Amino acid sequence: MKCEAVKPLVAGYLDNELSESQAAPVRQHLLDCAGCRNEMQSQTAQKSWFVPTEPIAVPDGFATRVSRRAFAGDKGLLVPAPRQEVQRGEARILQFVIQMTAVAAVVLLILALGMKFNAHPEGSELRADSSDLREALEVMERLNREEQFQLPQDNPPGASQPEATQPVGSGVGK
Repeated sequence: MKCEAVKPLVAGYLDNELSESQAAPVRQHLLDCAGCRNEMQSQTAQKSWFVPTEPIAVPDGFATRVSRRAFAGDKGLLVPAPRQEVQRGEARILQFVIQMTAVAAVVLLILALGMKFNAHPEGSELRADSSDLREALEVMERLNREEQFQLPQDNPPGASQPEATQPVGSGVGK
C-alpha cells in the first residue's frame, strides 16, 4: 500500500474499526514505513488525551423522531431553561464577589498606569542611537588593539620566533 492510501485508514486501524482484510496491509505498511508509523504514534498520543466514556443509551425510536421533526421543518431551537431562584445568602455572596472583582480591576488599572509612566528610565545618557553604538565599537576596537600581543619586527622570515611575546605596555623589557 502507498502512504496516501494508509494515512486515512490509520485512525480506523487504531480504533479497531477495520476488518482483518483491511488491517493486514495497513499493519504491514506501518512496519515498513517510518513516516506512517510516526503518524500512527502521533494519533495514538492525541487519542490518549481523551477519556473514554460509558456509551449513552439512546431511547427507542429516537432517530425516527429526529428525522420526522427535521423533515417537518423543525429547526431545533432550544427553549430557554427556567430561571433558578437564588437564595438570599447566595445572592449576598455573589454581590460581594462582584464588588471585590471590580475593586481588584480598579487596583490593577491604577498599578498598570503607574508602571507605564514610571517604568521608563530618564536622562540623556540612556539613549540607544547609532552614534553611541559607533562610539562604543570604536572604543572596543581601540581596547582590542591595545591588548594585542606585539610581535617583534626585526626577525627575518624563516628565523625562529621567540617562545613568548609580551603584551604592549606590560612594562617588561623597558
